[in-house]
Amino acid sequence: GAAQQALQSIPGITEKLRAMPGLGYAVAYPFGILGIILVMTITRLVFKINPLNETLDYAEGQGNSPIMGISVAVENRSLDNVLLAQIPLLKENDIVVSRILRDGRVMVALEDSRIGIGDIVHIVGPKNKLSKVQNVFGSSSPVFIPDLKSNITARRVFITKENAAGRTLEEMNLPGRFRVKVTRIIREDHEFPAVTSVQLYYGDCLLVIGEPKDIENFARFTGDQPKHLNHPFIIPVFIGIALGILIGSIPLPVPGFPAPVKIGLAGGPLIVAIILSRIGRIGNVVWYMPLGANLLLREFGITLFLACVGLKSG
Repeated sequence: GAAQQALQSIPGITEKLRAMPGLGYAVAYPFGILGIILVMTITRLVFKINPLNETLDYAEGQGNSPIMGISVAVENRSLDNVLLAQIPLLKENDIVVSRILRDGRVMVALEDSRIGIGDIVHIVGPKNKLSKVQNVFGSSSPVFIPDLKSNITARRVFITKENAAGRTLEEMNLPGRFRVKVTRIIREDHEFPAVTSVQLYYGDCLLVIGEPKDIENFARFTGDQPKHLNHPFIIPVFIGIALGILIGSIPLPVPGFPAPVKIGLAGGPLIVAIILSRIGRIGNVVWYMPLGANLLLREFGITLFLACVGLKSG
């Protein structure tokens, strides 16, 4: 696509020559896919590789350790009467303190909360970093705070309002406005700790800790309408396509070429899609595509593309 668009902008190129990239792609594509599948299958069988174990080992090696929570007894006297926001160890290791057990009472661990000797705190974060924080705080507690009966509950809340997307948890001022604590963020198939510097995107799922009435107030602010995530935003799609066509039609001077080249209808929308997906939101326009619609367009698009390549090359 992009190569053919570039060739069309060069004078003196015949129609037969312009068709060569599509012909070469049509011939090489099936063999490339089948070759990759065959090599991967043979490699897995010969070396007796378990893909699931390899995936977990790779994720842990890259710092993408599974997210889990443990309860820790505070025994370090240097942490007595210290604000959670003033403990750099937590931010450095992407650890979130969700609950505090003090004198038999469970409380939400907000940024302005203080901990003291004898408290039991529930910390959430990557599995491979929890032990480091536990050793600094004190020791493992036999009491698992989430199992205790209290008025503190956990609930999953979705970002489905435009004004909530594009902000960080710090900008939302959760301790002052809602008195809740977000411990985890689930985005597509990825789960990670809710550190205050993380920017939220439309469709994110947040695990929120707090009293039911406070969580409800926060849910009204974020929208929390999961059914909205199933409806595609048509206008942003067409805006993105239009911008992609516009950028793809811009002539770009390249040294050594007799005429400027264009990235065309294939390269333009691709670049715009990458940029807009990174931005996430501009004003009230959300650059979000539901997973089902994304898969449908992806499969439908590649099917039409391969059909056109085959028809032109056959």
